[in-house]
Amino acid sequence: MDIALSSNSSTAALELREIQRYADGSGFVTLLVVRSGGFAAALPFYFELPRLMEFVEALQGMDRTLSGSATLKPTWEPGFVTFELDQHGHVRVFGELRETTEHEQWLQFSFNTDQTCLRQFAADLEACQSLAAI
Repeated sequence: MDIALSSNSSTAALELREIQRYADGSGFVTLLVVRSGGFAAALPFYFELPRLMEFVEALQGMDRTLSGSATLKPTWEPGFVTFELDQHGHVRVFGELRETTEHEQWLQFSFNTDQTCLRQFAADLEACQSLAAI
């Protein structure tokens, strides 16, 4: 399953590609693809089911109230993605991706989209809960 965040910019993108559920059903792994200005990254990103559910609920709340924030962050792995909604309907998408190898790498990114992207993105993420375990 692939999920892409709608964006009005050709230089900003956030995608979760090839989302797969753990064999025990407790969480997920995806290839998180980010493009922000001239920077880009594509790294494995892990998150647990409770974290996904919290993120989806926060996104749905942002869509209803036009305020708030939502963060998807794994419990044990580094990295996160956060959505913050301002009073003008702009959604700031930002986060940090880390690759912890011999030569540690990380990317901090930030870009804007608008609140019209929230409902579909949350619905697509909610559908991940029904993925069969691998």
